[in-house]
Amino acid sequence: MQILIIRHGESEDDFLEENYEGTTDLPLTIKGVAQVEKMCRRVSEEFPPEFIWSSTLLRASETAETLSTTIKCPVTFLDDLREMQDRENHLDFRLRA
Repeated sequence: MQILIIRHGESEDDFLEENYEGTTDLPLTIKGVAQVEKMCRRVSEEFPPEFIWSSTLLRASETAETLSTTIKCPVTFLDDLREMQDRENHLDFRLRA
């Protein structure tokens, strides 16, 4: 079995303050959409998955939906795949993820 970890494309979150700490749920940028489309072509040719799991955050779900549509593979959205929350310590985050 292979596990392929894919980061979402560039999102509007990437342009927040340099030391920003917190959770936002912003969409992909135009550049991010293009990055995702390019990734989807490569993944569909070289690493087509049997399953897709995604965070429910907008930037991740947009990425996963595009991949799902491209390779005709269903996606399952999981709240636990979100980034580390302010209230979590590193161990709790790792156990959840």
